[in-house]
Amino acid sequence: MEFSVRDDIIDKVRRGEMTPAEADAEAARLGFKPFAVEPDPSKFDPFREGWWTLPMAVAWIAWRSPDKIRECWDPYRAECWEWRFKKWRVGDDGPVHAGHFLEQRRPATLSWLLFVEKYEASRDLLPQGAISISEAKTELWSALGKNAFHATGISTDTGERVAIPDCAWRDLLDIEERGRDVLRVREASGVWSNRGYNDVALRRQNIMAIWQPHRLEERGNRLPAPIKPEGPGYMPLYLAAQWIATCGGTLEIDPSDLAAWQNAFSQLLSRIASEEVAVTGVRKGEREKLAGQLFANMQVDYPFSDTPISLLVSEELYLSSCVYLDDEHWQRGWKDALETRQGPKWSKLMVLKSDVARCW
Repeated sequence: MEFSVRDDIIDKVRRGEMTPAEADAEAARLGFKPFAVEPDPSKFDPFREGWWTLPMAVAWIAWRSPDKIRECWDPYRAECWEWRFKKWRVGDDGPVHAGHFLEQRRPATLSWLLFVEKYEASRDLLPQGAISISEAKTELWSALGKNAFHATGISTDTGERVAIPDCAWRDLLDIEERGRDVLRVREASGVWSNRGYNDVALRRQNIMAIWQPHRLEERGNRLPAPIKPEGPGYMPLYLAAQWIATCGGTLEIDPSDLAAWQNAFSQLLSRIASEEVAVTGVRKGEREKLAGQLFANMQVDYPFSDTPISLLVSEELYLSSCVYLDDEHWQRGWKDALETRQGPKWSKLMVLKSDVARCW
């Protein structure tokens, strides 16, 4: 019965006899679920995904917004239903109707990102610090062409998923086929062939290691409240560095004051290297104690600062430090890590509270 009534309402909206708002109001009156729906965003966390699509990667590089990445994520879009206005007719010469059709959101594409960019720019809705979709795509192609990391795709030659070689990116063009982004190869003659890759996927970890969150935008211009190194157990490495930089919370510093962070991390890493401060990290899901010598003369990607290009392409371990807001934020990926350009080797770095209290 409910399905029959819903179908009747949908048909009226298609014919323009009801508006989408009137249809949803009628559904509520009858005790039905609404027609146009979006799922609970908390149940769709793109940062738990190991692999991202091309639109997700480009959107992150351009906007660094978790909400906008979710909007590009196909499993989330598949749960979204919305009204779309169309003019249509019955047969070749029947009467023309103007109404709204209830449709599932289509998969995100790079061309759709350009439409979103234009729409939101006209309404001043783009995130602070955003770059254009075109620039973001250029940055992605450049990084892949420089072998900073690899993307994978289904080869049109073999039908198998393979790593796309770095040398191929200078000759790959993204086009849209059947509502999906694909990559096609430019031949020596300059003509685009039918060869290339479908279903391109990029490792999220690699994307976020190179294009990290806009730190000042993500966290604001104020430091989080200091946490004292009291009691047993460990604390995130960043919190120890902030404790040192602020002289135990008694000194107010500008988060963008690089010199303050350089001094704090220099003290902390020196103590870790000499084994005066114990440090642990997670590797392959297991927490383990790290040798202090790993931190001797280590380069640092400081919090509230953009990551130097030299570190993004480095084969050597460096410390990537990220401000600690709360445990949920920390678990989702904003954490201290030892990494190379291939990604983190140890993450969720923590130091022994009693050691920090004793030294500072």
